[in-house]
Amino acid sequence: MDQDWQNLLHAVNEARDLTPESRRKCFRDLAVRAEILLIRMIGGFSGSVPENLETRIVALIDCLREQCDPGQTIRLLLKTARWCDESGLRNQAARYFEDAGKTADLIGDGQSSIQAMEELGDLYRRTGEFEKAAVCQEHALNRAREAGFTALEAHALNNLGVIDVERGDMARATEKFNKAVTLAESAGEILLTGHLYNNIGVILCIAGKPDAAYAEFNRALPCREQSGDRKGLAETSHNMGKALKDTGRFADAEEHLSRAYQTARELGNCPLVADILLSRADLMIKLGMYEIALKAAETALNMHREHQDPLGTGDALRLSSLSLSHLKRYKEAAILARDAREIAMQYNHPLGVAEASEILMDLAFQSGDTDQAESAFRTARDIYLKLDNRAAADTLDLRYQELRSASM
Repeated sequence: MDQDWQNLLHAVNEARDLTPESRRKCFRDLAVRAEILLIRMIGGFSGSVPENLETRIVALIDCLREQCDPGQTIRLLLKTARWCDESGLRNQAARYFEDAGKTADLIGDGQSSIQAMEELGDLYRRTGEFEKAAVCQEHALNRAREAGFTALEAHALNNLGVIDVERGDMARATEKFNKAVTLAESAGEILLTGHLYNNIGVILCIAGKPDAAYAEFNRALPCREQSGDRKGLAETSHNMGKALKDTGRFADAEEHLSRAYQTARELGNCPLVADILLSRADLMIKLGMYEIALKAAETALNMHREHQDPLGTGDALRLSSLSLSHLKRYKEAAILARDAREIAMQYNHPLGVAEASEILMDLAFQSGDTDQAESAFRTARDIYLKLDNRAAADTLDLRYQELRSASM
């Protein structure tokens, strides 16, 4: 792979000596080669990352600008941004997405401008910068509506709904997803339709309705199969595993999680692999296999930290803490639970705050600090009710009363 890039850069330097027309054609061809190499790297099919790769790509982008080829420049900027994002270079990715959007605006390429803003907004969402994310997605939504791009309007609505989920506003998220799925179906967007059914299922899971969620995931599955969306299939299989786990069908849950894990590994999608490991850790905790759970959670923690995913890191800390608590390693568990709650609070992730607070309630009772236990209980309960998860709130109520009575 490194040799491919060296050959490409050498060709860029040689192309400068060609006649203007030949130079333009050569740079367009070289840009296509660069796109293919980046796609291979994003897909996990490359070997080691070549030294100074970003510098080499920027040199080619600058050449394309000199040749007044904005269309090819935009495409290469978007591919470069995606590679940077996949590689954990989030600041550079944001810069390239912004550059692609501005370049698209200059030539009136509304579709590319919307695409760049949507991807930039999704990057901000994954790093917990929800205000910036919402601004990008609102911009994309308005542009799509003005231009009559139904499919892109549905994409932007979906992205705004995902932000609402992260913020804990399930009612607004559900409203956006339902509007988006109607638009996606009318536009024949099978891939997006599957994605939306999956997201509606996620909301139902959060609300403590795993059976209803499972039905939505079943609606998503054929859409994702029909569109050849292997990543989507892994995500939906993962979510089906989580829903089955919550209904007590542990063997079926393990089967779906294993299938999702295998696909995610084949795709080289480390963040998804880490998320699936966390779901498996949760399943192992329910089965009383705490050492296995801890190992899975710690592996996921390292992966999320490597990819600079704060919300994934917080979730991994929470499940590591829960495993340690069951292993009676209470001091270590308390440290990790507090870290998990702090991350969730910092990145405005209410479900994460509630789940970490629930662990801290148990640990506070264990240490005899009933005041701290009550504070953690009230924090978790209020959030579960806000998330419309009455089942979680009622279960927490019962556990609090049991632990409180036992402590008297």
